[in-house]
Amino acid sequence: MDNLYESIRKKEKLFWFITLVYLVFNGTFMFPFRILTKPDDYSYMFTIIIGYSFISLIFTGLLKKSYIKVFLLTLFTTAIGMGCRFLLEFGEVSNTVNFTVTNILLFLILIPSFVMFAYLIIPKINSNKKNVRKSILIISIAFFLFQIFRLITILS
Repeated sequence: MDNLYESIRKKEKLFWFITLVYLVFNGTFMFPFRILTKPDDYSYMFTIIIGYSFISLIFTGLLKKSYIKVFLLTLFTTAIGMGCRFLLEFGEVSNTVNFTVTNILLFLILIPSFVMFAYLIIPKINSNKKNVRKSILIISIAFFLFQIFRLITILS
């Protein structure tokens, strides 16, 4: 795990770019939570949880003991992504359906809170390195397979 953090720190600019772009992208295309309208869409929930967990892992390598920065960066980039979504669908009926006060607050509170919580938990989990490495590998493979499954589902 320490090697992972060292790799992140060596290529800090690249990881900052990837992280911030990912957060804006997800703020644009993952908003709003579909679990409210499709509660059995587990691949969507899994994608959100795993994707933001990886972002928390990267934040753990980039920032040390800065959970407020993590929360604020995630909040800011998510809000930018939601603004992009609003502009992308400007004038469409979907904006009135998607951009309700409940959806906006839920997304802007849950996403940064989850990322911050995972950021705080990851160092505690890191104490048992063998299990962490196996877990990351399994989660990465599962995430990849779910993305392929999701793509096939969308295309068919």
